Amino acid sequence: GEHPFHVKDSILNLLFSKDLQMTGAETIKQNILAMKLEACSEDVILLEDEEFARIVKAFAVHTGFGRNEVELLKRIQDAETVEAETVKLREV
Repeated sequence: GEHPFHVKDSILNLLFSKDLQMTGAETIKQNILAMKLEACSEDVILLEDEEFARIVKAFAVHTGFGRNEVELLKRIQDAETVEAETVKLREV
């Protein structure tokens, strides 16, 4: 049968790939994105362009992927882009 693929956990691991050669400050910034992903309980998460670019960069520079990661790679590669606008809320 089918086995569930844990995309979120795989992305979290990818964000801290040694191939990114991040500085301490970059690692702290990356951890903020990781915590945002961990806090998301939905199947879909809305990311800023810069946040998604960091995931794509990790995908681009990481080496040593195996067959188990093919599903993850396809999902990142085929991720849908949506337009979002900022809405200013009125105080009541």
